[in-house]
Amino acid sequence: MNDLEKFKPCTGYCQMIGAATALLSIKSSLVIFNSPRWCALTAERELACINKDYERKVFCTEARENDILYGIEKSLRETIKEAIDIEGTPTLLNVITSCSMSLIGDDIKGVCVSETNCNNVITLDAGGFTGTFESGYQLAMIALLKNINSKVTEQKSLKVNLLGVCTSYPNWKGNLEELKRLLRLAGIEVNVALGADNTDFAELEKIVEAELNVVLVPELSLNIANYLYESLGQRYIIATIPFGFKDSIKWLNDISSELGVIPNLKEIE
Repeated sequence: MNDLEKFKPCTGYCQMIGAATALLSIKSSLVIFNSPRWCALTAERELACINKDYERKVFCTEARENDILYGIEKSLRETIKEAIDIEGTPTLLNVITSCSMSLIGDDIKGVCVSETNCNNVITLDAGGFTGTFESGYQLAMIALLKNINSKVTEQKSLKVNLLGVCTSYPNWKGNLEELKRLLRLAGIEVNVALGADNTDFAELEKIVEAELNVVLVPELSLNIANYLYESLGQRYIIATIPFGFKDSIKWLNDISSELGVIPNLKEIE
């Protein structure tokens, strides 16, 4: 029985759901699960618990035996057409492929590009047997960042990006607003909160402006921080979400120290 432990992610918050959660945080984005119906139903159920709006933005190719043998192109084209007919042309079109369909080797992106005039298309292999929710979230976010037109510009001091925001985590919205408030009172501006719901795709291009990335949840964002460091040269600090007054003050001091400034804590105290 212990040999089956590694397959448990496929029965709950698997890699597909993590990837979808990250990508659906972008305003006017659609997700197509290139998978059998039961995979998509599991994911859709969990996504509906997170955000009811996500439920209507999710579609499925409903892959069957013939698709696994001969390719998914026909079903994928029909699903893209259905999604656009219902929701309109998205800002971001995402196709997340499940375990079984990853074996086929279809040109998923080629089909998407030829079937729609959407400017931004992301295709991912993110089967539940190959990773967890957290790995899927980071995989999708890095793919998303690779699609933006960010050029290295002069980074602005006292500007930070918050990494590890996730709509599936309890109280994410209230926590984010409080963190922004604390930073603002300390004289530090939040540039981009990556993963916050309803983020404009164009807003991601501003991610280069921050001097520092703050890793709030390492399992959700440490790989993302490393990617931004390697591609843009942005430094990062692991400063997990604080709890209580003393922890919050320490959190602000740690971030300020990394920025090389003394925080203004008068109002907070």
